[in-house]
Amino acid sequence: MEAECPTIGLRRIFGPARFARWPRPHSLGVKQTTLGVQYGMRISRNLIIHIIVTLLVTLCIRVYLVQAYRISSNSMAPELLEGDHVLVNKLALFIDDPVRGDVVFFNIARDRDKLYAPDRRPDAEHLQYVKRVIGLPGEMVEIRERLIYINGVPEIVEDTNEAIISSKGERTTIQQAKLLNASYRLLNSGNVGIWPSKPLGIEPGRYFFLGDNRGHSYDSRHFGTVRRDAIVGKGWFIYFSIDPETSSIRWDRIGRRLR
Repeated sequence: MEAECPTIGLRRIFGPARFARWPRPHSLGVKQTTLGVQYGMRISRNLIIHIIVTLLVTLCIRVYLVQAYRISSNSMAPELLEGDHVLVNKLALFIDDPVRGDVVFFNIARDRDKLYAPDRRPDAEHLQYVKRVIGLPGEMVEIRERLIYINGVPEIVEDTNEAIISSKGERTTIQQAKLLNASYRLLNSGNVGIWPSKPLGIEPGRYFFLGDNRGHSYDSRHFGTVRRDAIVGKGWFIYFSIDPETSSIRWDRIGRRLR
């Protein structure tokens, strides 16, 4: 029997018109390949859009909402200890101005070994500091006999039964302080620091900061008052804490709100 071309045989059975509507194998393969490329391009485009949106949202959160900081000294003890990791609420200061007693993070300028308010040294390197708001714009602040006076009203400080015990066994008493409408805790570290005896008038739009560990804090007694626009945000809570001396996690500090 003579061999017959499959195409001719199919034409005899189905007719030329019906056979012409059948898809050719090679054209079907090209169509599938094109669809695959388009699908892959769609996935890549969606992935890129997703990454861009995620980065923008993260940037907006960091710029306008919250930011994380690590505490590198004990100048704010007992409220903040070296090794604490803190979330800072930036949105809070978009709504309201800082009030006395707030723990705030702010920019400070460093020129060699000295610190200045950022507007005093705009070209110097800027660092982030954390301190407590003590004096508000327009007030008079003074230090007498280790106590802070605001407009002539003294700070009231009382000892407590609490203490911080270092890894070396050294015990430092915690004090409870009240200044006008603000309450906070201090570390009884002795000398409050060198400061002129005459009152200091705080200029409009500026703030006076002190560390809670006043005997070991570099603050407004040294670099002066700081402008409102240098304040980054208000301390929110401790989300992680590790003892730098023992490398152990301080579980009791995690989740603690700053006050």
